Amino acid sequence: MDGLIGSLEALISKNRAIKRAAMQQLLTGRTRLPGFSGKWAKVTVGRIAETYYGGLAGKTKADFGTGSARYISFLDVLENVSNTRRRFDRVRIADSESQHRVRTGDVLFNGTSETPKDLGIDAVVAVDVDNLYLNGSYFGHRIHDRSRCDPFILA
Repeated sequence: MDGLIGSLEALISKNRAIKRAAMQQLLTGRTRLPGFSGKWAKVTVGRIAETYYGGLAGKTKADFGTGSARYISFLDVLENVSNTRRRFDRVRIADSESQHRVRTGDVLFNGTSETPKDLGIDAVVAVDVDNLYLNGSYFGHRIHDRSRCDPFILA
């Protein structure tokens, strides 16, 4: 088990290093994505996306594991830059509740963690799953115009 945990930690560390290197190359302009040319425009996240929703609110332990809704967990965000899972754990959402649904292309960020290095880790929802919600202390950004900003670039 320790060996498995160690190899998983090494994989996460490797993926973070690859992401960091790619971000440095892209953000400095040394590397450009196909189809992008010209000068960079500085914009705030608020101009291209709205902080649209937080995680599930008002849930108790009894709500999880039952119900017809699904939720994205802490590990789903932490371990997947591109979340392509189609099977998520269940949660009960009453018709009278006002919860925020997750949609394809949403960028999810974790706002708290047990360790500082895990703060701000994000994932892009790359699948379309009906009745999907975000669990925990996360928040999501929904891009206004995906032709102007790719969710993976925002992530």
